[in-house]
Amino acid sequence: MDDENVKDGTSAAKPQKPSTWVEERMVLFTPEQWLDFRKRVSEKLDALDLHKAERESILGRIRDDSADLERLMRAIKSGGEMRTITVTERPRFETNTVDVVDLQAGEVIRTRAMTGDERAAHAQVALPLEVPPQPTS
Repeated sequence: MDDENVKDGTSAAKPQKPSTWVEERMVLFTPEQWLDFRKRVSEKLDALDLHKAERESILGRIRDDSADLERLMRAIKSGGEMRTITVTERPRFETNTVDVVDLQAGEVIRTRAMTGDERAAHAQVALPLEVPPQPTS
């Protein structure tokens, strides 16, 4: 209370409530508003489905890229990578070995001992020890 109002015996006046104000309350939808909200909900559900599909696609790409990165890192760490190559065997009779050769690079991949069966299969036909008779004229 104000000191002046107390001296003359009057009390302070209460503030007046304004003639208009704002408050929140539930207002029921009109049929048009129902249709509008249903349409908006449907559009949001479609958008969420699209975002979920995009997310799955992105996650798949992330998994693929991560796997590629791991493969590249292993190749860097080991200094090479595993590949499928076409090879052939090349017998070396002078050493009784067989070279396994990369056909594209021409590089000897490994050398192994020749088996007895391989030696027999690749053996040259023995030359005759006798001199054939000379034709007479």
